[in-house]
Amino acid sequence: MSILSEKTMDLIKRRIDASIAQNFRKEGRPDKWKKSIRAKATGGKTLSDTGTLKNSIVVDIGKRQQIIAGTGTVYAAVHQFGFKKTVDVKAHTRKLKHGSTTVNVKAHKMKMNIPARPFLMVQDNDWEYIAEIILQGVENAFGK
Repeated sequence: MSILSEKTMDLIKRRIDASIAQNFRKEGRPDKWKKSIRAKATGGKTLSDTGTLKNSIVVDIGKRQQIIAGTGTVYAAVHQFGFKKTVDVKAHTRKLKHGSTTVNVKAHKMKMNIPARPFLMVQDNDWEYIAEIILQGVENAFGK
């Protein structure tokens, strides 16, 4: 049995989607994300270079009246939770940015320190709104 109507579930879904989108527009909420090297260099926004991550996020209504939010982007977890480790880089050929020159890069270790930039989160004020919507939905379901 479904207690909340499709309309109520859709309102919740849209609020969660808007909250996540706002995290990207504000470059972090409630705390600003640490500016990325690329964003500093280009004057752009952190986590918004191509829009791939932001546009990959799906918010949907699942079975049993649940809202599911996520992304299939392989690097999303690194940005959501951060990453601090030394990684092994295999030998490879790199094309230089300017021109068509390529160079051979030897295998090496590289220290990675990507700070957490939690984008897949709903803010407190949105949870308050969602709680009100749920309460109204329950009252409507039981005729109050």
